[in-house]
Amino acid sequence: MSMFTAPSTISNYFNMIQMDETNLKSDPPYIGGAFVADRTFGGLSVSQAVNSFITLNPELVPHTINYKFIAAAKTKVPLEFKVNHFDDGKMASIIAYQTEKPVGMGHIRYTKDADHLDSSPFLCPDYIGPPDDYPNTIELAQSMEGQMKMLMEEISKFPLEIRPVESPLYPSSDVNRTCLWLRIKPEHQRELTFY
Repeated sequence: MSMFTAPSTISNYFNMIQMDETNLKSDPPYIGGAFVADRTFGGLSVSQAVNSFITLNPELVPHTINYKFIAAAKTKVPLEFKVNHFDDGKMASIIAYQTEKPVGMGHIRYTKDADHLDSSPFLCPDYIGPPDDYPNTIELAQSMEGQMKMLMEEISKFPLEIRPVESPLYPSSDVNRTCLWLRIKPEHQRELTFY
């Protein structure tokens, strides 16, 4: 039995509602975690924290976030975000709340220079062929057993199409990292054209 229910829409993930100069909110429902259905997927709350910063500061480029989970967020309660800039710095703090209770806190470092984002020391792996040549999460789940199978089945319900290009999960692999090819699933892409 699945613990996760795929949402009928993902537009609320990107639709931040500005309440004043420092506060924003988003409306549920939110995607649930893989193991506890009524807890919001943590990556969603982190991405909405960053989206809150970008909504208030479209001229700035966030490049680093340090986020701590304080309490489990519920999938059916609105998330609210308070963004505070530090004076004379290139850092902002963001606190995520549900019913006035903190559920997460992060610090975002930012710049005005978009070229800063190109200074990554990581190289993308070379791969041959179209993404369809690589297994998606449903195909990976069919080759697994136990908890890993359940986890891959749950991840396959997210609105992302995920295909590992390099992974230590591959029996013939000698790498200790996982590189993923990602995109919004085609059935959800239409919703994003409005944002």
